[in-house]
Amino acid sequence: MTTGKTAQSNSKSAPLQSVEHPKRTEVKLAFILDLPDSSADELSHSLALMGFTPRLFTDKDALIASAKAHTPTCLILGDAAPMESYETVIQEINEFRARKIPVLIARKDDTAENRLIAARLKTDGYFAKPVMAAKIVEEIEKRIEIRSGSNPFRVLLVDDDRNQASEHAGYLKRAGMDVEIVAHPSMVLARIADFDPDIIVAERDTPDFPAVDIAGMLRQHDAHHWIPVIILADYIDASLRLEAIRQGSVDIIPKPVSAPVLTSSVAGSIERARMMKSMMLSDSLTGLYNQATMKKMLTAEIAQSIRDKQTCCLVMFDLDDFKNINDTYGHPVGDKVLKSLADLLRNSFRKSDLFGRFGGEEFTALLPNTPAAGALIVVNRIREEFEKIVHHAPDGENFNMTLSIGICERAGAMNADDMVDKAEQAVLAAKRAGKNQASVA
Repeated sequence: MTTGKTAQSNSKSAPLQSVEHPKRTEVKLAFILDLPDSSADELSHSLALMGFTPRLFTDKDALIASAKAHTPTCLILGDAAPMESYETVIQEINEFRARKIPVLIARKDDTAENRLIAARLKTDGYFAKPVMAAKIVEEIEKRIEIRSGSNPFRVLLVDDDRNQASEHAGYLKRAGMDVEIVAHPSMVLARIADFDPDIIVAERDTPDFPAVDIAGMLRQHDAHHWIPVIILADYIDASLRLEAIRQGSVDIIPKPVSAPVLTSSVAGSIERARMMKSMMLSDSLTGLYNQATMKKMLTAEIAQSIRDKQTCCLVMFDLDDFKNINDTYGHPVGDKVLKSLADLLRNSFRKSDLFGRFGGEEFTALLPNTPAAGALIVVNRIREEFEKIVHHAPDGENFNMTLSIGICERAGAMNADDMVDKAEQAVLAAKRAGKNQASVA
């Protein structure tokens, strides 16, 4: 094994990136409508530390005008105006946008009436002040990922009427969705394997194969059970409604269906499904992929790298002396440390890289088409950056944390368990060598 404690950089302020691993530099505008008080200032400051560019407005008309000139990444609506007035703000900013901007409410008055208004306005979350910025950022990032234009909604249409299918596909494509059409429900499973749809939209009645049975068929597959189904029906009776309820994740839309109804119904169902899928795949504390998900992705990446005759690296990050932090300052402080590392990882890798929490204080990253030497440069920069982060204890004491890192490059007939074992052995080698360094298996 080889260890490395430092990576070459041009200066102490060099960005956390390499030629092979460019850091994401897109500007994330957070528009805040709130009173000019300390809570708004604190939220703006926290958002700035987390990679957002906050803009605080005290007047809703000024916010609307600015949003039309510069599209915000998200809206955070506070106490600057009555809840009822936010309907105009949301409508004007989201008008004509195929993908709606995430809208969050952050107010001092956490009442049932306000939450009811927020629900009717179809906002994405309600936070009672004082607000933890990390919670808001976590919700924003989830919504951005779900609505990302780089990951368009994928719809599989099931309809043997070519003209009708073409009309409905046109509605969805004009809304920015990817659409595939099959003529019969029996073709759905085969098409799912290639197209990976977010939703199935099917005609109610196909000879010998009612559309509701598509949902029953999907529920029998672990990989597909989460996919929602929308049934387009000429008539809706009690038996269809009962069967849809029994199957779960089945909506029914009466025909004829207009473009706005179809597109909004499909988009809403996909957003809910992606959110549920994200919750199943993710670690609840950090929002990163969980261990089970990372292992599946590692297995898939190994197979892909063999087919492409490329290499890949698995990296393990382990927080040094983390137990002492929990024992000394308590688990809430420890959780903040874990989240700070998760945030750093989010902003340190290429979009093609995958990363997650492997359990406890251990995190992992999967770097496709990356040799160990390249991985070592990248992770050492992450290690150095993490060491600079100042953490705060309840008693006012400040402290820093370090990382021990293990790297395993795929070789020969290694499987996922082999790579995990090698990377963990490399972590132990880094700790035995003095901690706060990276080791290559």
